[in-house]
Amino acid sequence: MELDPKIFEYLKKSDPEERKKAVKALAQTEDKSAIPVLAKIYEKDPDADVREMALRAGRHIKKQLHAGNWLSHENENAVYVEVSDDTKREARRLLNKGLQATFAGDYDTAQDLVIQGFIMNPNLQHDREARRVAADVFRMKEQEAIDLIMNPDDE
Repeated sequence: MELDPKIFEYLKKSDPEERKKAVKALAQTEDKSAIPVLAKIYEKDPDADVREMALRAGRHIKKQLHAGNWLSHENENAVYVEVSDDTKREARRLLNKGLQATFAGDYDTAQDLVIQGFIMNPNLQHDREARRVAADVFRMKEQEAIDLIMNPDDE
């Protein structure tokens, strides 16, 4: 998977909070290609908090890769649907783009992208990281965001 170029724009910002957002976005990709980027941030970023966050993000990705699955099976009664690997990747890409749109202050676009991602792969509602992205983008608690996305007619 190709990392969103906007992440790299945020990594170049002088504000450490903006760089932290980029590190968080890298962690949420759970893509092994983000690990060398995070290692470089850990080695070279002038801000200790950004370096620490990069270290944790790299460990998170490695843990997810080692686990061999993308889904957090915290709810054993959850119902999963069959989704192709390409569709899973595209849904993740949409979530990442939604997170980037949030960073840019385009909240309507961000919410639309996240909704599209969850529609493409409904299993994301059981994924811890995807739930966090939804909560961040919708600026509400995880379960409230998931309910809004998965059951829009219940409002």
